[in-house]
Amino acid sequence: LKAALLEQRNDRVAAIELYEKVLALYGRNPQLEKMLITMLFSAKNYKKATHYIRQLNGTTPEYFYDRAMIELHNKTFTQALD
Repeated sequence: LKAALLEQRNDRVAAIELYEKVLALYGRNPQLEKMLITMLFSAKNYKKATHYIRQLNGTTPEYFYDRAMIELHNKTFTQALD
């Protein structure tokens, strides 16, 4: 909840740090990971976004589209096709 409030205040850096702390403390949470990936992408931190989206291992068309977009922005072109 606090991370969402930070996000609304446009404090992306603090929100990203808090999302990462929560994931480190409590483990995997696909919903939080998706929110973090979206924030990282918006902040143009494609390297970290790539790290988190690869962990999701999704199977939906939305997942593959999002992963391809992140991989392309990260200039990992061959990974975008996987």
